[in-house]
Amino acid sequence: MTCKPKGVVIRTILVTSCTRRKSIRKMFNKSHNKCMMKDKYITDCARSFAQNLRKSLNILEQNIEDHYTIGKVIGIGHYGTVREGWKLSDDSKVAIKVFELKTLQKTFKSICCEVSSLQKASHNNIIDLHQVFMDETCCYLVLEYVEGVDLSDLIMDGYELKEREVKYILQQITSTINYLHSIHICHRDIKLDNIMLNTDTFDIKLIDFGFSTNFSEVDHLNCKCGTPYYVAPEVLKGNYGKECDMWSIGIMAYYMLTGNPPFHSESDSELFNSIMKDEVLYPQKVWESISPEAKGFIEKLLIKDPSKRMTAEESLEHPWLSDEDISSTARSNTRCGSI
Repeated sequence: MTCKPKGVVIRTILVTSCTRRKSIRKMFNKSHNKCMMKDKYITDCARSFAQNLRKSLNILEQNIEDHYTIGKVIGIGHYGTVREGWKLSDDSKVAIKVFELKTLQKTFKSICCEVSSLQKASHNNIIDLHQVFMDETCCYLVLEYVEGVDLSDLIMDGYELKEREVKYILQQITSTINYLHSIHICHRDIKLDNIMLNTDTFDIKLIDFGFSTNFSEVDHLNCKCGTPYYVAPEVLKGNYGKECDMWSIGIMAYYMLTGNPPFHSESDSELFNSIMKDEVLYPQKVWESISPEAKGFIEKLLIKDPSKRMTAEESLEHPWLSDEDISSTARSNTRCGSI
């Protein structure tokens, strides 16, 4: 049976929610039919944050509805909803992430992180940011619309990934993270839910940069953020660097190959204790059909000491990822189309 990690966000204080993402989507579709509700009340604090946001980012102070048609909710982010949209000039489809300004005190950092990272990054496997708008009630990030399904939903819907498919997905993710680290961006929320998969080509897009941050090789990060099942032990200690992304890739690799995360518990406190203290188990019944090279790849990522963990660059050179042209192998054997 597949065990789905809780879609839980942690920032400074770690919070748990057992509500399924799909049920939340239904709730938002009903109760938030349109973000542009005529609530003109914004606190002085929110106004101050909005002014700072305009100064920090290249924001268009125009009516987004003069440029785009905004449709239904298609996803829930950490602090905002994601809606489908269409550009009026050419009817091209986009995704629009909407943040209400009255909650800007909470979302200010997330918006700044996402916009600054996406404005800086340019990579085939990273979602594109087209424009940013702000009006009296909301801030809108107009993003590339990505066709496909997130990897978490794919697995939850019963699709069992073959090892060669996992290999191709991980090659793309690792290459993307290697690029981000080379321009000093740490994503900090690598998880199955944030990887969109094109089920025809098996190409991926990394999404949701709300926890991303610029880093230096000298100074350590200390904000406790991410998703509990994927969070690295050093993040829980509040002293970490870019290596935390590689731990999360190791968790993803384990989950994609087995259908279950390596660490799980009924409570967050027990889960975090397990992540920091317990060794990763590889039950023979589960792993006997998985190659030793795949297991070796994961073992080099799920090392609790970040200084001994494989880097993104080293991961790309690991024999399991570099032993064949896995892109053509994965694409020629795609089975997702019927799901």
